Amino acid sequence: MSHHIVIAENQHHYCEDCYENQIMSDHLYLERYERTRKQKEHVLKIDFDLAESQLKGSRFIKNCYERKDNGYLHAVCGAGKTEMCLETILNCLNEGKSIVFVIPRVEIIKQLYERFNTYFPKTTICALYQDMSFNESADIYISTPQQLIKFYHEFNLMIIDEADAFPYYQNKHLYRLVNKALNPNGVLIYISATMPDDYKKMIDSGEMNYCLIPFRFHQKDLVIPSFKKYQYMFSNKLLMLISDYRNNQKRLLIYFPSIHLMSKFRWFLLKQAIDTEMISSQTLYKNEVLKRFENSEYNILLTTTLLERGVTFTNCNVFVIEADHKIFDKDTLIQIAGRVGRDKKYSTGELIFLSRFITTEMKQAKIELIKLNKVKNNDLQVM
Repeated sequence: MSHHIVIAENQHHYCEDCYENQIMSDHLYLERYERTRKQKEHVLKIDFDLAESQLKGSRFIKNCYERKDNGYLHAVCGAGKTEMCLETILNCLNEGKSIVFVIPRVEIIKQLYERFNTYFPKTTICALYQDMSFNESADIYISTPQQLIKFYHEFNLMIIDEADAFPYYQNKHLYRLVNKALNPNGVLIYISATMPDDYKKMIDSGEMNYCLIPFRFHQKDLVIPSFKKYQYMFSNKLLMLISDYRNNQKRLLIYFPSIHLMSKFRWFLLKQAIDTEMISSQTLYKNEVLKRFENSEYNILLTTTLLERGVTFTNCNVFVIEADHKIFDKDTLIQIAGRVGRDKKYSTGELIFLSRFITTEMKQAKIELIKLNKVKNNDLQVM
């Protein structure tokens, strides 16, 4: 239990970090048992070859695991980070080791669960998030960080995807769950397209290894945002920009800083006979909304930062409304920019930051994307 405690009305002591759930108190006790799994031969089934940049990332993860070193894989959006993990995961499985893939967002867990069942057809995979049943015989867990509370010194390989994303990043409670669930001899791999300063300090101090992959799997440049100023959101000028996507095959994701603003804008579009949907943390059936968008049942989807990471749509373009809002920091804007040009056929697209002012965060995001393209192109020249 944390040293930080609170006393509830029933006079029991609760951990301050867990208090909103009221799940850890001094009147509870903990039972531990060792789960058993059957040893079996696992196979990896993929119908594609990894690009050279992906092979570099794959070798990095494999070397970290073999040397028992923690690592940070810094790979741009669209690099194919998940595919870089597959060889090491297969090796761990066939060694009888315990594996967890930790993802902060439930919708991404659902997508990865489907992909992993295709990649590992002989492997038992369990998706763990709120209200999902726990399969104690699973070979791989794909889990939210909160669900790691079920494990103690369990995992030989823990991969944390989007390591700098909410709610995991800078959450001391979730950090403790990670450390508790990791085997004392286990390896921790962080993966993200962005890297905050505190991770940089850990790398500089030698606490973990580092690898930068500035390539997307199709080797094309990252899309650079253009800045457009506007004074009034509900304007004909903005409407004309959006209406171009109404009847063609291009998809348009429009990001908003708040659910309230997004709802008002959807009403504005519907009054102009522009069919659209919206998705946020309050959307009940998120998967259904995303599948209809993927299937082109509508071409325009309004979203909050819920979809800033981890989602891939073919032929996708992005507008960010009120890009000067404080919620859109540099890393968030870089992640959002990564939704454009992810597929080989449509490796470019429109990426527009709309705002009244051009903020430092907007400028820094653009500079970082340009810098990554230069690093990539320099590496190509060397190759």
